[in-house]
Amino acid sequence: MDEQDDNEAHQLPESALLDRARAGDDHALVELQSRHFPKALRLAGQLAPRSNPDHVVTAAAAAVAHRLRSGGGPDHDYGDYLCAVVRWVVFGQHDKTHP
Repeated sequence: MDEQDDNEAHQLPESALLDRARAGDDHALVELQSRHFPKALRLAGQLAPRSNPDHVVTAAAAAVAHRLRSGGGPDHDYGDYLCAVVRWVVFGQHDKTHP
């Protein structure tokens, strides 16, 4: 990553980062994820204390990134959207292990 791109992404509002991430800007996506990773990690730890919270959040972030790059995903509130996907990942895993 280029330091100038990192600094620019760090200063942008979330809506601009989402637009850039949707257009394929990796720096914007990394900035969004870094802003909201701690909150999502806490949620994953609360919902699935026996699972690895890092793995849960990584899977959720990958799903959101895929959605954004496909033209979908959130227009605002990336953190809330990420946390909703964390819930989906946790409960989806739970459903697979406990029919």
